[in-house]
Amino acid sequence: MLVARIFGDAWTAMGINMQAAMAYRSVTAPVKSTFRDFKRELIGSTSVASIAGRTIKQTLTKRGSNDNNASSNGGSNNTSKTANNNSNNSSQPANRKTIGRNTNQTRTIPQFSQNLAHRGLEVKMENHKQGVVSLTGDAYRYNDSKTGLTSIYPSRLEAIQDGIPEEKLDKVNLNENKYIDLSTFNKVNPNPHNFNAMQESKRQGFDIGHAYINESSPPEKVTHFLELARPRNEAFGIQGVIIKRQGINTSDHIIRMYSHKSYEKHKNI
Repeated sequence: MLVARIFGDAWTAMGINMQAAMAYRSVTAPVKSTFRDFKRELIGSTSVASIAGRTIKQTLTKRGSNDNNASSNGGSNNTSKTANNNSNNSSQPANRKTIGRNTNQTRTIPQFSQNLAHRGLEVKMENHKQGVVSLTGDAYRYNDSKTGLTSIYPSRLEAIQDGIPEEKLDKVNLNENKYIDLSTFNKVNPNPHNFNAMQESKRQGFDIGHAYINESSPPEKVTHFLELARPRNEAFGIQGVIIKRQGINTSDHIIRMYSHKSYEKHKNI
């Protein structure tokens, strides 16, 4: 079919040229086109009848060049896709939801919980939308009689840096204790616990921001929140919140887990 089409195009071109030549009376002898001329054009010729040969030669040369380019590009694209896939697979960590000291961090684990994992605690994401994580491992607890809060630190040093006397620290073992990691929330994922706290504040006659907390709220705000949210937190097994604030005896920011003292006593950890 390709050859037939080429022949047709060639002879059409020849016919047009002949008509033009006759119109100007420049044709004095019949045009001879033989298969020998056509064959000779495939290797180089200047005869008029060789148009068909020239056309086939150019077409076949162009077709072969396109085929070679397509094959080359196809191999290159496949290689590139394979390389990109391998690169993507190697650069993205496994989507695990539990991390410890020597495991890779994942995007499903909030920032504060990741820091706690680096300090030796095992962290498990329980509910990302609610910001609930569970913690397992050794920690240090301090019961504050003034605020009614229990503060738990990942290390003894951090508790001391936060102004806690060393003799008042108790070593405890957390066993999948659930906390709300406040570093989970942002504009894209707002804190749903604050909505409930504001509703409860309004219902009990407090200012709407009475129990509103964020990732660095002071102890008194945390106390208000835990008091109003206690029934809800107990229903979901949540013991408190994870906060990061500057330490009393240091310029560093320290992570601590705040719980309501009566809740800690009830759970007996």
